[in-house]
Amino acid sequence: MKKIKFRNVIIAFIIIVAFVTCVTMQFLDKLFVIPTILCVILYGIVDKFCLRCPSCGKFVNINDLMRAKKHIVHCIHCGDIIEIE
Repeated sequence: MKKIKFRNVIIAFIIIVAFVTCVTMQFLDKLFVIPTILCVILYGIVDKFCLRCPSCGKFVNINDLMRAKKHIVHCIHCGDIIEIE
């Protein structure tokens, strides 16, 4: 069975933190519009190709993926166990 790499989950989490930082910094300076858009695009790419259920290919919540490293987590769409490598 195919597994999701924990490295990709960490990359997605870092992109989320960068997005929140850029949105917060936009209140001070309008220069952070481009990095904010870049963060959204990068997260979309990582989510589309790396963070989907290996069985059915549907969306899995990032919180479930973080929890799946140490606990058993099932896909909400197909019910299979999501394994993190």
